Amino acid sequence: MPTHAKVPENQVSALNAFIPFMRAHGLLQAALTPLFLEHGLSAPQFGILETLYHLGPLCPSALGAKLLSSKANVSELLQNMERAGWIQRTPSAEDQRSHLLHLTPKGLEAVREAFPDFSRRLADLFEGISPEDRENLRRICRALGTGLEARSPKERPTNARAAKGGASTKE
Repeated sequence: MPTHAKVPENQVSALNAFIPFMRAHGLLQAALTPLFLEHGLSAPQFGILETLYHLGPLCPSALGAKLLSSKANVSELLQNMERAGWIQRTPSAEDQRSHLLHLTPKGLEAVREAFPDFSRRLADLFEGISPEDRENLRRICRALGTGLEARSPKERPTNARAAKGGASTKE
């Protein structure tokens, strides 16, 4: 439902895009949560495993930036995942004060089991959207993200700052 707020047109337009975007995001999360639970994972745990699986070893700050999670939240998740045997930390060859996160064999097995179900479920959830609209959605989301990252440091989301100096991306 479009907004009826008495604000300038550019704000109405932003609100009319934001509301269905966030609603769709919430519905996607709700639809995917049972799948993660079937694999004994939470959505954030799956996100960490999947990111390390596809991008390789990362430092915690780069991982947090990729996941758009706070440092405190990522730290706790990583500690729990390390205790569960899914990830391990090794000293960085480039900077001995830093460390990299790697998947363990157990973590690799978990993500290799969960990822095919995740990708099938995602394809099912996006089935009603044409390939052209999926590409437009990808392009629009990238443009939004790029615009947010380009803002001045004071306006930029905290984790976007870390992403600028952080991990490589594979698309």
